[in-house]
Amino acid sequence: MYSVTAVRVTKNITLWLISCLLISSCSSLQFAYNQLDWLLLNRADHYLDLTSPQTSTLKLEIADLHHWHRTTQLPNYVVLLNNTIKRSSNPITQADLIWAEEQLKQHYVEIIEQTLPAISTVLRSLDQQQLKYLADQLADDLEERYEYLTYSTHKKLDYRIEKAVEQFEKGYGDLTGQQQDLITGQIKNMTDIGALSQDNRTRINLELIRFLAAQPSQAETENYLRAVWLYPEHHYTQTYKTALEQAKTSYFHLTQRIHDLATAEQIDFLHDQLSGYSADLTALTLTTKETSSMCQSDRPSKKFRSRAQGKYC
Repeated sequence: MYSVTAVRVTKNITLWLISCLLISSCSSLQFAYNQLDWLLLNRADHYLDLTSPQTSTLKLEIADLHHWHRTTQLPNYVVLLNNTIKRSSNPITQADLIWAEEQLKQHYVEIIEQTLPAISTVLRSLDQQQLKYLADQLADDLEERYEYLTYSTHKKLDYRIEKAVEQFEKGYGDLTGQQQDLITGQIKNMTDIGALSQDNRTRINLELIRFLAAQPSQAETENYLRAVWLYPEHHYTQTYKTALEQAKTSYFHLTQRIHDLATAEQIDFLHDQLSGYSADLTALTLTTKETSSMCQSDRPSKKFRSRAQGKYC
């Protein structure tokens, strides 16, 4: 349920990725956010193959959650972005990275706690056919996400380097040759934990399906999801825990080095990005939607994939 858990903050998140955490791949943050309720419902249907009654119920829940997020969380993100601009004006320290990690964890916890009742309700309503559908979709997602593990050793390394460069470029723009060399060297010396991550997620997904098949109560479901999503380390093997901690340390070190080597133009690029997101989020906070964006009259109708017929927005 990756999409439903929103941003699923990882322990090796860094300052330069804060902006990526708050936006989607869409070119317009405001446009993407205003369509968020429809996007979440469509995504949920992708995983759950919702019936018409389930769609109607979840649609109302998502509308309420969207309003809550807009009015209570976006202002906090603006503060976070503005503080990040201040901190990134100077060399990044270990304390800055720990601060960023803790801030993101806090926001993640608030989102999960708010959404747990609605998520638990819809998961408990799934029949056996839908549970099988969910299991298949989760398996397909993992296969796609970790497809690079089937590459040759050389191609796999190139892929990891390319992804790391792309992430830093989202924050700093075009990197210098020295920065790219630094990333290449660091990735070469880092152990690829992709296979461990895939095994861990496969195991947790299977456990989720077995848990839901046992028809747990609402309280049991909320507690189970809370444990998996807020305290995932309790479900990790010791090998995976150690690998994650090593990866976190390496990325923290790499982030500090890249930032230290950043040119004035790159720092300006970073600040412009964050300032732009801050302005967009401020505008979104002040926006009052008269009705849910799900079924506005000026939007074309959307059709969801489902066994049920006639399921339109």
